[in-house]
Amino acid sequence: MTVIPRADLVKGLALGLTAIALWGAWPLVTAAGVGSNLSPLAVTFLRYMVAGAILAPFAFRGDMSLKGWAMGLFFAVMAGAPNTWVAIEGLTRAPASHGGLVIPAFIMIGGMAGGHIVLADRMTPARYAGAALMLLGLGVLAVPVMGDGATLEGEFLYALAGIGWAIYSVCMKRWGVDALTATARLAFLSALMLAPLWPMVGDEIMAADRDLVLFQAGWQGFLSTVIAFLFFSLSVTLIGASRASVLNAATPAVTLILAALFTESAAGAAEWAALLLLFAGMGAALAPTRRAVPAAA
Repeated sequence: MTVIPRADLVKGLALGLTAIALWGAWPLVTAAGVGSNLSPLAVTFLRYMVAGAILAPFAFRGDMSLKGWAMGLFFAVMAGAPNTWVAIEGLTRAPASHGGLVIPAFIMIGGMAGGHIVLADRMTPARYAGAALMLLGLGVLAVPVMGDGATLEGEFLYALAGIGWAIYSVCMKRWGVDALTATARLAFLSALMLAPLWPMVGDEIMAADRDLVLFQAGWQGFLSTVIAFLFFSLSVTLIGASRASVLNAATPAVTLILAALFTESAAGAAEWAALLLLFAGMGAALAPTRRAVPAAA
């Protein structure tokens, strides 16, 4: 593995961990917004109106052909406003801490499957084992709520959101789209999708507490979308994609720890057991592939 200067390593880790903290807190902050009389659609609206406005200049770079914008629209559907709406609807049915576990797990499992099928990224025995451990962790999480239809519905919505993000990630690599351009078009086109829905959410947003609206708009659109993406991208540049991927795998732990510290719904035994299995699975999936050394002639 490439030796990284200490200053770059420290800076890269700090930036990466900040991004992970923002993403790990997203289910909890979003659940708090929905619990304070903002609907999932209203929170989604705030997120992409802010992010779309900030990132709009970056959407008009790169491939400006109809095909390029069609790719952007596909990204927006898979990982933009519809995806966020689905995930937040999940938060109204299942615990936010579960969202912090299920969504990243399905992003990684879906990413491995999609990478194998679309990108010819070979599934190694370690990756198969990692996927099996993650699925086992998700099973442990699901068993205690098997009799609760609403919670299971929420878990299913989390899974759909994770799969959408996995499809977005795989297609972005397959089509060779720059990450900043893809994110900018995703946000910009999501804002265009949502703008006609103002009559449905306008009165609700205007009637809500101003501080709540400003906080959700700032967190959703600026911190969670723009800043977290920028910091994580800089982290990848400084410490490399493999190390940054390991940091990203810590997102579920961040969600559970923050839930234990700042909410009344501390994680139970099932959540911690699922987290350990997910960690083990992610660790196995992220393990570097060893290449066989040719025998000396």
